[in-house]
Amino acid sequence: MMTEPIDITGSVSEALERLQGQSGRDPVTGQFIPGNTAAGKTLARSEVFWHAVDDTQRELVERTRSALAVDDRTPETLLGLIDGYAEARLLRMALFQQLVSVGGPVTVKGKSRPLYAAWGQAFDRELKAAVTLGLERSQKPVASPMDYLAGKVDA
Repeated sequence: MMTEPIDITGSVSEALERLQGQSGRDPVTGQFIPGNTAAGKTLARSEVFWHAVDDTQRELVERTRSALAVDDRTPETLLGLIDGYAEARLLRMALFQQLVSVGGPVTVKGKSRPLYAAWGQAFDRELKAAVTLGLERSQKPVASPMDYLAGKVDA
């Protein structure tokens, strides 16, 4: 059974647009206000960004858990790795969209942007988590009809 793909790109784009639409400064004093993104380069520590993509992250985690046949016997370390994979993927996509909006990975003077290095690190983390998790779909164990009849399986 195929499920509808998640619109991660749209979700990240909307979050970035909302963040970039904020002034980040107090209109009266001109001082930076809490939650501003003016000094942020990668948004890796931006609570505002992570809150904006929270629903998408949760859906990505659930889909990954489903694909890996996670159940109540799954080790906590695997669950943490799935969370890390979702975070790395969302961060990588946000960084890519920021790179596109500033004109690409190379400046007009031919220098590589620091944002490009951050994107590469996020991609590396995502890839490492994906390989560790496995790129194949797993199957959940199926109870036999005898287990159902014996009452060993919850309905």
